[in-house]
Amino acid sequence: MSSWEQVIGQVHLSLPDVSRLLIGHWIDEVLDTISDARQGRWAFLFRRGTLTVPAVISAGTVTATNGLKTVGGVGTSWTDEKDKFFRIGTNFPPYLISDTDPVGQVLTLNRAYEDVTVAGAAYEIFKHIISLDSTVAFLDDDAIVEPRNNLPVDRVTQALLTSIDPNRTERGDVVRYVDAGENAAGLREVEIHPIPTQVNVLEYRAFIKLVRGLDTASIPQFLSESLILDGALSKGFDYPLSRFKDGQKGTKHGAKFEGGLALLRQKNSASTSDEILPPTGGLLESLPLSDD
Repeated sequence: MSSWEQVIGQVHLSLPDVSRLLIGHWIDEVLDTISDARQGRWAFLFRRGTLTVPAVISAGTVTATNGLKTVGGVGTSWTDEKDKFFRIGTNFPPYLISDTDPVGQVLTLNRAYEDVTVAGAAYEIFKHIISLDSTVAFLDDDAIVEPRNNLPVDRVTQALLTSIDPNRTERGDVVRYVDAGENAAGLREVEIHPIPTQVNVLEYRAFIKLVRGLDTASIPQFLSESLILDGALSKGFDYPLSRFKDGQKGTKHGAKFEGGLALLRQKNSASTSDEILPPTGGLLESLPLSDD
């Protein structure tokens, strides 16, 4: 059985001007489609983790000058506040902190301070947007739980959260969250609410990205390598930025992929089992191997 890297390499041979990272993303999408066609997620695709939400920081005072990125503090308790958010008053959105000098009590913001110059002012540092690890594809329903009382954290839309608390001034233990999608680094993010005054440790359940998430480098025996290849190649030959774009080949591999999915759906409809563990036999292993 091939490894994920070998499958990515096979696609890359046909599309040498496409990055291996993008090919891996295509394979993630193909695997998600296969899982959907199976009418249920495999149990091994789930991952549980913990989400630590730091308490808001407000000790001491700050001096901030309009047009400067640095903010000076007096009497603060800063340590490493990088990637948290800073604000004075209720201004929103807040400033992202790009660096901290705890000894000199200096924060460096990701953009110049745009508000009125202040000295000896009260402030807040908090983290309301949390990044999950790189293996997380998306969150399960009722994905986040407060473990002390085993209560689910409500999932809401960004629009609803903004209507409840437009400037994010509410404080307390986390009771709701927004799935904020992926950031520029490809990490899944959530916005939590309200912002806690003490550390909150939450538990989450998520679907993983197979290519980056599995503990093994080998493709599981019950997955069809040929089906994965056809799905990835159908996306690749339709990719508009590749010099090797070939609509005819894209259509051919797409048809083979859809044919494999149809067989899988047929197999599902004939089964009465609700089991979501990996099957013991091969998945569509009778399908012919892909070619260009």
